[in-house]
Amino acid sequence: MRTLDRYMRAMHLHRSQWLDLVGGVLSALCVVHCLALPVLVLALPFLVTQAFETWWAVGLVAVASTAILAGSLSHQRWTPWIPFMVGIALLASTHITSLDHSPEGITLSALGGLAILGAHWLNFRASREAGCSHHHSAA
Repeated sequence: MRTLDRYMRAMHLHRSQWLDLVGGVLSALCVVHCLALPVLVLALPFLVTQAFETWWAVGLVAVASTAILAGSLSHQRWTPWIPFMVGIALLASTHITSLDHSPEGITLSALGGLAILGAHWLNFRASREAGCSHHHSAA
């Protein structure tokens, strides 16, 4: 944990900003996964199982909600919650209905991932604008 803290300080990031970066990467991978689905079915079939997609979505939502909550409590801006909730609704709609691997479901999932990625971007930007985001050393 100390190594991670040192790395975050070197990058001038707070924990919520770090979570936004991780969540952004997860969201971007979600979009890539959705758009590459036809190729993945042939090359790596384990990446298109219902279990994999469910656990990926749970992880994505857990990281995103933690990052956005921490950021919102810090910078007092609640706008990142709008694309986050839209993204969750889009992702959930494909898993609740039978659209999972249909073209419509792939499109909705990709849009959901993009919405959550947008929420991370808004949250990260709000955190940066909220004030001094770097650490001063006592030298």
